[in-house]
Amino acid sequence: MSFSSELFTDNTASAMTQTANEKTPTFEEAMAELEALVRKMEEGKLALEESVEAYTRGTELVNLCRAKLEDAETRVRKLEAQNNGSGDTTALQ
Repeated sequence: MSFSSELFTDNTASAMTQTANEKTPTFEEAMAELEALVRKMEEGKLALEESVEAYTRGTELVNLCRAKLEDAETRVRKLEAQNNGSGDTTALQ
């Protein structure tokens, strides 16, 4: 997938050009890249192919963020279960 260098102005968006051997972006990195994509798309200045590529990458980022949120939720539920539902959140800190 090839993107115009003008597509992103944000350093966090460089994750878009990752290869499979590079690390998966953190939730925060993925959200920053997604926000940059949305800004560019809302400006309406992308060529058609760039828009399609940006949309494709955006869906990948949404799925990544969703998976990371679901994982965090699962981990919190396990911690709550370990605390017998006592509401003690000190294990989370």
